[in-house]
Amino acid sequence: RRHIPRVAIVKNSRYSFYSGQMLEALEQEVVRTGWNCELVPLACARLLDETLCDGVISVLHGAEMRRYLSRRQDNLPTVALNDYGVVSDNICSVDPDSYLEARLMLEHLQALGHRRILRLKMSELGPERYTNRGDVEYRRAIAELGLCGTAGLLNFPDEDSLEKRIARALDDGYTALVVVHQRLAARAAAAVRRAGYRLPAEVSLITYDVYNVSEHLDPPLTTIDFDYRRMAATAIALLKKLMRGETTSASVQIPPVLLVRQSTGPVPLPLSSTDDSESASPLT
Repeated sequence: RRHIPRVAIVKNSRYSFYSGQMLEALEQEVVRTGWNCELVPLACARLLDETLCDGVISVLHGAEMRRYLSRRQDNLPTVALNDYGVVSDNICSVDPDSYLEARLMLEHLQALGHRRILRLKMSELGPERYTNRGDVEYRRAIAELGLCGTAGLLNFPDEDSLEKRIARALDDGYTALVVVHQRLAARAAAAVRRAGYRLPAEVSLITYDVYNVSEHLDPPLTTIDFDYRRMAATAIALLKKLMRGETTSASVQIPPVLLVRQSTGPVPLPLSSTDDSESASPLT
């Protein structure tokens, strides 16, 4: 009788837009491959062993991923689908390409005439690889596009401080904002309006895509979206190699997709010829 591989998909304890879409893409890809899969909550992951499954795909990040790694007792082939970067030196990881994320967003805004661009990201607790995800890549893209001195990035501590940070940035002369974290998309758009600015006439905004939500906001948001299907297919392909005993790359980067909608537009004309926003110091 032919053995049908069984894959355990270890999921986090709370729902997020990212994990929901990633799990759906994974389940579809596993079925397409002809394998069996089981969704395993993090609390039960320590029970996994070679008698229960042939391999593991984790959809975890941050503290939950660290907890899983510290408690696991198996040696099952494992691939991590993780939007916060490589999580362990001995686990193959499939990650969105943070550099291309930055490059796509900045090139789009630059083509519209923006130079005063600020990226806002809520700080994550944990090791530096989590807290600083995308920062180095964003600075690299700024330098390559000639935006040093006019574009900046700002990490803020919690959701409640987002509105204040956005109001300050706009009053300081930034004409375009990039807000990281999917769950903050609608809140960021509302914060721009409450600060007294119009999207996209006075401010352009790019966020991360929330399926079936971002396109229905007013205005529909220009977003970066992860290629979930390609990430899932890549994870399955890598797991096949690991299950055959082959070596694979430690990390595979998957290009994101820029979905241009109506929250980005041409840079507004300066109010007067004495406008000195171009020389203002970016927030860091």
